[in-house]
Amino acid sequence: MVMILWVYYGLPVLLGIGLDPFPAGIVALALCDSAFEAEIFRGGIQSIEKGQIEASHALGLSYFSMMRDVILPQAIRRVLPPLGNQFLYMLKISSLVSIIGYSELTRRANELTVTV
Repeated sequence: MVMILWVYYGLPVLLGIGLDPFPAGIVALALCDSAFEAEIFRGGIQSIEKGQIEASHALGLSYFSMMRDVILPQAIRRVLPPLGNQFLYMLKISSLVSIIGYSELTRRANELTVTV
């Protein structure tokens, strides 16, 4: 929630960039989620046994073909369950973005009350 408020209220002050509530919510959730997903992928790749890498080198595969043909297909199978959990977590946490709309609604109501 703090990240959402920082992106929506802090970026206009710090950088002079004004964002609408929807893009600000997407940016805030992307910033929070990207670190978790990077760790999920890192852990999946590191969980592959060292013997698989040695076998790839023994076959004479380059680094990119080793990753594409040997390591990543195995890592994807190990990464899918945590990615599913992270997707459900982000689906649940996305309801916090509505706080931006509530504050806007409250401020508009106050402005209308003052002008009347």
